[in-house]
Amino acid sequence: MIKRLLLLSLFLSACGASFGQELKYVIKNNDWDPDSLGTHRVVLTVADPAQKVAKALITWRRNDLHPEQRNVIVIDSATNERITNIGFGGITREACILYFEPKPQDTKYFVYYLPYKIDRKSNYPNAKYLPSAGTAAIDWLRLTGDAANISKAEVACIEEINALNSFYPMEVIATAAEVTDLIHRNPGRSYLVFPEDRLHSIRMKHDLPQRWIISDAESVFNGEAKKGENYAYQLGIYPVTKNLNDVKITFSNLKTETGQVISAKAMSCLNTGGD
Repeated sequence: MIKRLLLLSLFLSACGASFGQELKYVIKNNDWDPDSLGTHRVVLTVADPAQKVAKALITWRRNDLHPEQRNVIVIDSATNERITNIGFGGITREACILYFEPKPQDTKYFVYYLPYKIDRKSNYPNAKYLPSAGTAAIDWLRLTGDAANISKAEVACIEEINALNSFYPMEVIATAAEVTDLIHRNPGRSYLVFPEDRLHSIRMKHDLPQRWIISDAESVFNGEAKKGENYAYQLGIYPVTKNLNDVKITFSNLKTETGQVISAKAMSCLNTGGD
């Protein structure tokens, strides 16, 4: 069963654990041609480029469903040449093991993992992701099985071509192990609720973002509204034991420690009750 994440958008009329380290995401300023390479790339550094094979573990946490069906392009950053000898030890949405042939003395490489082609035949051009394509020589592929030929390649960061095309942080998926651990740390709960601010729109319907694993299903939400502002926030509801239907939400008064009150009548949910 595919569990569907529910989103509630809420409004308030104002009167007055340790997990795998996050990769660094860097927003670039349209530094490469997306129409040939895509909008996302991994930056790798190779320890010993004199070796015949470089090996990298890339924990890319992708939100697309079939990454094994999509092409990967490796570029030598020093010469801008494409590396044709590449191979994989496995590809999943969570991670991949990438092998490629480094150029002698060149240590920095770009891995473009969502290259696409624009179909401009119609009035409404469509972007289609390029299918996976084998370009490696058979003799080179055999070298990937011999540790003596392999140098380690480290992931420096993931770069995104601009802010508009960024996946971080709300489309960076949590791993299956992280979700299972989160459920185990919240025993007996049939669903989990993730409050989220208005700056991080909830986008994924079938995955939890890594951001929520780090926040650990917090039960307290803090936000600052200006006087007279219609303050929006979100609730992501993740069903644990079964899918949820006809979800309803009720509000209670908000009270300060000094006794000031914002009435429940000032709050509403866009999804369940309109304005």
